[in-house]
Amino acid sequence: MRLRQFALKHTFIQEHNQEGHSYTVGHNDMSDWTEEEFAAILNYNAVEPTADEIAEIYVGATSTPIDWRTEKNADGITCMIPIQNQGSCGSCWAFSAQLSMSANFCISTLGNLEVWSVQELVDCVTTCHGCNGGNVSYACNYLKTHFEATEH
Repeated sequence: MRLRQFALKHTFIQEHNQEGHSYTVGHNDMSDWTEEEFAAILNYNAVEPTADEIAEIYVGATSTPIDWRTEKNADGITCMIPIQNQGSCGSCWAFSAQLSMSANFCISTLGNLEVWSVQELVDCVTTCHGCNGGNVSYACNYLKTHFEATEH
């Protein structure tokens, strides 16, 4: 069964990457998983924040898209974090907040790439549910007042 699943994903990857999309896909830890196994780890718990709980983040308007995977800020620093793996923890909300806040800080301050701790968000943002889901706005609001929560 695992080899069959891997072969199906491999075929999908090859076909996708030959179609000329703006992004490529590749193998990862889940390349041999069934749809049921993958669905079992999806546990997003949508909680809509109120207007005063939404984090406002503004970098600036641009008329053309910027590929921050290759673009650098004015100080010559790449403002992207390498791909991370949340494992079986439903903490995509924390990873999303970490990436968006880190990149925004790097771009807007023309400073270094500060990487905030995903684990601290999972453990300490009490308005979220740890590995059982959360909300990016709540996590961003937490980071606005806890800048010391970096991984460095």
